[in-house]
Amino acid sequence: MSIMLTVSEVARKLGLNPQTLYFYERIGVVDHPQRNQSGYRVYQEKDLAILSFIRHAKDLGFSLEEIADILHLQSQQSLTCDEIYHKLTSKILQLESGIKEMEKMKDDLSKILSLCCQRISNGGKHGNCCLLNEQLT
Repeated sequence: MSIMLTVSEVARKLGLNPQTLYFYERIGVVDHPQRNQSGYRVYQEKDLAILSFIRHAKDLGFSLEEIADILHLQSQQSLTCDEIYHKLTSKILQLESGIKEMEKMKDDLSKILSLCCQRISNGGKHGNCCLLNEQLT
């Protein structure tokens, strides 16, 4: 006999907010779960596996749209290793681009911080610091 868990049990087990489960269902990332005789949602092991995959994929930076696409391909049994390879490669390139943008932001902030340190060492500890305005305009 397969397990049947309630929304709160699944949420607790996966570390999710119950509203997240409803949201995934509402936007179509997951299918509507079965209902028990009282009308409450009940989740089976296969549902837990899918929800666990979603959580892990989100942790890896995939959007819900990307995850839904992967799950759809998998449900159609048309998810090939080649397809996953391309999706992973694309995600890595996207992350690398984001890292480069963040590194540039960090460099820019470090330059402003250096100027700030110079002003502090020259007695500019008090008063209104307009350094950010000077650097951001």
